[in-house]
Amino acid sequence: MMALRLILLVACGISLAMGGNLLEEAQKLGATTAIDLLKQVGLDKSLTTDYLTLFIPSNEAFAALPDSLAKTLTTNQSVLAGVLSFHASTGIFRAQDAVDDMLIKTQLPGTSVRVNTYDDANNAVYITLNGAKVLQANIMASNGIVHLIDRVMLPPLGNLYELVSQSDIHKTLKQIIDAVGFQKLLETTSGTLFAPTDKAFEEVLAPLKALGLQPDFTNLETRETTLYHILPKVLYSSGAKNNSYTTMDKGETLTVSLLANGGALINNANVIIADIPATNGVIHIIDKVLRPKAYAVPDTVVG
Repeated sequence: MMALRLILLVACGISLAMGGNLLEEAQKLGATTAIDLLKQVGLDKSLTTDYLTLFIPSNEAFAALPDSLAKTLTTNQSVLAGVLSFHASTGIFRAQDAVDDMLIKTQLPGTSVRVNTYDDANNAVYITLNGAKVLQANIMASNGIVHLIDRVMLPPLGNLYELVSQSDIHKTLKQIIDAVGFQKLLETTSGTLFAPTDKAFEEVLAPLKALGLQPDFTNLETRETTLYHILPKVLYSSGAKNNSYTTMDKGETLTVSLLANGGALINNANVIIADIPATNGVIHIIDKVLRPKAYAVPDTVVG
């Protein structure tokens, strides 16, 4: 454990010297966009008086937000205040205290940030917070600690099952999850769900429908195929590497391939939307149904 902490200290560029207050330290980091937004909703004052752990996104993190989301944050004060509150905690978190999958309660009531530790190609350990990579850690302020991160973190809107249930493009996946009895699994177990869209399932089920047949979503093949889409590890894109990962389907593995354009393949499926945070993990939306080796036969259909 001591060795891990030392690696974390080095990998995250930790500063141990105490400086000004949280707001002043954030200014030194050049996080001007975050500071301007904090001032916009009146949360900047707490950074000079309250004792907090602050997870401050870089200017580049805000610039990388989709236009629609950036517009929502800058025009809806309550949403902005909620998102910014999600970036602070009254609990003290230091990089050397990081344990994979630990949860840190935030200033936004009822929410927590998930900590994950990953290792890079050189086996150097680094930390993510809801998938946001820590760029600089443990910047000591007179009233807390600042960590500079590379993404704007969004509060989870439910557990894995709830997010699937709320999605307009995962009706078939929800039907399958209900049929095989995996609702509780996705409500309570931490992990990663690769979620094929309805269109992906339509392609797989087309031969059956052409014959006028209805798929059986309760059989063993469907059960194992569903488990093959779930990792028992929380894997954000910032922690992924070209590697094989063990699924919940009897230890069967799938392959993650990172693409030069910034995308990723899960076996032969494209990740079309990555890093949707859940209270118990993360969802990546994919454009194909993944198949375990036992069922990876051309023209084989679920059901």
